[in-house]
Amino acid sequence: MMDDFDLEARRQKLYNNIKNKWKSISKEYTEKIEEMKIKNEKVYKEKSQKFKQKLKKKELLIKKQIELKNEKILQKKREQEAISKKKSDDVLKNLEEFNKKQEEKRLKLEQDTFLKSM
Repeated sequence: MMDDFDLEARRQKLYNNIKNKWKSISKEYTEKIEEMKIKNEKVYKEKSQKFKQKLKKKELLIKKQIELKNEKILQKKREQEAISKKKSDDVLKNLEEFNKKQEEKRLKLEQDTFLKSM
């Protein structure tokens, strides 16, 4: 009976040693997993932040390009308006000169007709 008790005590001691050993190994493993999770989270946050900064830079670049394009279009439009205004002014000036010449011819003709009739 004592032998059974010694055998049971020895078995329980071995069982407790194995159980404690695996608990410590499991604890280390769990700690490593937690450390890896924390590291991965830090890496993810850094990558996410870098991506957001890169995205902001791209958006700013695109906005700047759109502004420059709109500015160029506006500048071309102003140039076209200036050219149209100049052409319109030239046409009006030429028309005015033509009308003046016609009036001078008409007056000269009228004077000639008046002088002949006298």
